[in-house]
Amino acid sequence: MTTLRAGDPVNTMEEFDHLPSGAVIAETNGQTRFVKAGDNLWTTLTSEMETTVPERGIWLAHNLNGGGYYTVEAIPVGKKKIPAETLARYQWRFRMHALRAALENGVGMQRVHSALAELGVTLDSPDHPAGPGIRVCREEENLPEGVLVFHGSPDHPARLAVWVRERGTWRHVFGGGTGLDQIMTVATWPGVDEAPAWLTAEGGAWDKEQIAVFKARAFRVGDKLRRGSSWCGTYDAIMERIGVTANAVSEARRFTASGFAVGDVVTQAEAAQCPVGTVFGWIDPNTVGRFAVFQRIDEQANPSQTRRVWGSQMDGTPLGNYRSGMRILMLPATAEYPHADDWSFRLGQSRDWMPHLPVGSIFRLGDSLTFWHVTTDGSLSQTHARPTRLRRTGPHSTADFVNYHLYLIGALS
Repeated sequence: MTTLRAGDPVNTMEEFDHLPSGAVIAETNGQTRFVKAGDNLWTTLTSEMETTVPERGIWLAHNLNGGGYYTVEAIPVGKKKIPAETLARYQWRFRMHALRAALENGVGMQRVHSALAELGVTLDSPDHPAGPGIRVCREEENLPEGVLVFHGSPDHPARLAVWVRERGTWRHVFGGGTGLDQIMTVATWPGVDEAPAWLTAEGGAWDKEQIAVFKARAFRVGDKLRRGSSWCGTYDAIMERIGVTANAVSEARRFTASGFAVGDVVTQAEAAQCPVGTVFGWIDPNTVGRFAVFQRIDEQANPSQTRRVWGSQMDGTPLGNYRSGMRILMLPATAEYPHADDWSFRLGQSRDWMPHLPVGSIFRLGDSLTFWHVTTDGSLSQTHARPTRLRRTGPHSTADFVNYHLYLIGALS
């Protein structure tokens, strides 16, 4: 994204968010000016602030108008480069943008949440653990007991409203307002003392590549939803404000293989277009423990040109060599896509999935780099390097692990 300079129009929410603290914008008519505060919110610029950047603001970028309604008046000296954004932060910003737009345009939230789940951007997911500082959009029923949320600024008590969730309902504990705002900020999250690391981490070259890939995926998923819902051109304008356009697909091709990326859900025809060696994963939405892993092969065995390499039938129903809704887990290492290493197939919670893993399954738990595999007798063996042979027995059982995110890495035969 081009770095904005004084005099440039601010067209998208992405540009608002990337302006550094201390940046000053002005309405095109010159009547009102705003400054970006230290907490990345915006507030009206007054004469008392001319030399001091305020610590707190009032408004999100969503409360301001894009499309060139504002122009950049000044960028603080010493901040000529916009800090790089991480993939996780962009994904969450995209999530807030999509949910807010759905509310403002009367779109069914369930459809939008389903699309976000397909993109892997959900509340308190492994890539976006919840905690103080995250913003949520009309998700009152999904927040835990004891969570404290607010909107407004502590520096402006008249505009500050604080709510706590108790016994399945929300209690207003401070400030004005008669109801929860569309977008609220989490003040406290039960069991989490600090803001999640992904909120403050600074991105690098890898993040830039993966943001491009995510935009391409978001365009594909969103375009499928738009066509299925017969949405008008307003949808395209909304997505353009967050940088998701048809151009995103072509821009991401240099970071993908044959135009496909890890995480894409593919049809049979699209699977056949993926490079030989591509690995796909599928989870039965109706049966916990039932899953399959497929691989693209160089044979015309079926329309998708794939074969099953791992899985669990559970109910005995054949899994076949292709399943509708399978997702790309891994692309073969190429000059275009050098990051292939393992399946990294997130199945679910260990307490639900571990008892159903076939003998030989290699997996990891949570963020740990330790490898585990299911031994011949059904117990578990631990290694610091990826195992290369199947052990007969191990010192652990599936009952030893309850509440971890389980990632299937590969398999031993």
